[in-house]
Amino acid sequence: MKNNIFIMGDSYSTYEGYIPKGYAFYYGDERKDQPVIRGVEKTWWSIFAKENNLNITLNDSYSGSTICNTVRENYPVESSFVSRIDKYISEKFFDENRIDTLFIFGGTNDSWIDSPVGNTKYLDWTDDDLKCVLPAFCYLISKAKKAVEDTVVIINTDLKKEITDGFIEACEKNSIRYVRLKEIDKENGHPTELGMKQIAEQVAKYSKNMNTHTHEYKLFKKLNPSMRYDGSTDFFAWQKNAKQKLNELLGLPLESCDANLEIEYKKELEECIEYRFTVQTEPDYYVPCRLLVPKNVSLPAPLTICLSGHGGGMHIALGRAKTESDEKALSEWHHRAMGPRSIKEGRCALIIEARSFGECSLDGYGTSCTEAAKIAILSGRTVIGERVWDAMRILDAVSDSFSEVDMSDIVCTGNSGGGTATYYLACVDERITAAAPSCSICTYEASIAARRHCMCNHIPSIRKYFEMGDLAGLIAPRKLVIAAGMLDGGFPIAGTREAFEQVQSCYRALSAENNCALVVADGDHLNYADHLWSKLHEMGV
Repeated sequence: MKNNIFIMGDSYSTYEGYIPKGYAFYYGDERKDQPVIRGVEKTWWSIFAKENNLNITLNDSYSGSTICNTVRENYPVESSFVSRIDKYISEKFFDENRIDTLFIFGGTNDSWIDSPVGNTKYLDWTDDDLKCVLPAFCYLISKAKKAVEDTVVIINTDLKKEITDGFIEACEKNSIRYVRLKEIDKENGHPTELGMKQIAEQVAKYSKNMNTHTHEYKLFKKLNPSMRYDGSTDFFAWQKNAKQKLNELLGLPLESCDANLEIEYKKELEECIEYRFTVQTEPDYYVPCRLLVPKNVSLPAPLTICLSGHGGGMHIALGRAKTESDEKALSEWHHRAMGPRSIKEGRCALIIEARSFGECSLDGYGTSCTEAAKIAILSGRTVIGERVWDAMRILDAVSDSFSEVDMSDIVCTGNSGGGTATYYLACVDERITAAAPSCSICTYEASIAARRHCMCNHIPSIRKYFEMGDLAGLIAPRKLVIAAGMLDGGFPIAGTREAFEQVQSCYRALSAENNCALVVADGDHLNYADHLWSKLHEMGV
């Protein structure tokens, strides 16, 4: 698969018909007053892409454009590099398109029109800063790198010395690769055909990657999941083998033991009865849980498993604040209170304290996943596998101890890390009749590998065998509703849509397309309970 590149440039990178409509261009088939370059294939970027087997997703180059918002006479401020990067970020271009490398090639016009140079500045930019070359450049590369980790700056010859020095300082400060061009053949200040070849050669030579992170990511993207269902084998045989492999990757099974379920208290509340209890899920490890049983419904009642994401602990899922931070979180998005919501649906709610969260964390509040995940991986285990194991063993104990629960109708839901646990639990435990994860399902490539996520999301070697969407084949034909936020930076919507295409492929193999759905909300990383329950009801849950 070819790597995708995005070019943001000025006249050096233009060619009529190959840049966005309405942009000014310098090179083109009909230009008579330019250096003799006839044919887009003779531009530096075409040569570079062809010789390095790259795909140009977009060439966003505007002749005469400046880095900063001090633009040339008769040019709109929207032509500046900083304005253009802001536009693409606001339009979610980089979330919805896979860009492997972003090339920035500008500064020439800033030198030519004597834009205010200013000084390098790395935070708290003002509008006046963005009218000066160096602070605007710092702003540009900061935004670019957040959008595309592998950003490369091309520094032209003949720039003012203070601009060249500032570009280099800023690139080194931000760990951005740069190419400083040398001895480029030009006419009228622009590359000739020979100059274009020289640029292409130098960019290829001097943009060599020495960044371990980007190297690892490129290797990751080349992996072809070997156990993806492709229709060439019996689906149920594939399911069996895939489930066995997933359990192995999760580090399951753990050692079995007696549940030793102990009820700590039983409370009468207005809408439900609340039980607080603990369960031993593996020798010498106990998990605190709550079970809410609704009043005024026929018993046994169906069950919702409410799995918490990163946060203070399971009290959030109960809608109860321990701190001012909790109060703020619950007031901003009351659907974090999954337990009371389940009661309103006439269902029992099982709320489990996840490993390394809340009472099970180092400090008894908040999270300590990274510390536990490092140790677990050294032992051939995973934190996410342990959370799945806990839920399975607690389900066993609830089935044995609480006659109020109908174990034939189990919905599992959660947001973020809770959604991740929901998904894997449904993959390995067929008692889950419907899974409803929120803001957690996305391709590994677009999310877990590309963004900064907690180690508890990571399963060693999984991408060698599966992409995340492939695993839905272990849930099919049971019901699966995935919720996503259009603005979720941790799980970009483009990656979620791509994952869902593979989900649908698995469900089609069993003629169960109507049992899976993706619902997309306008917000960011939140628990979209309304969307999930509405779709579950449509499916007959």
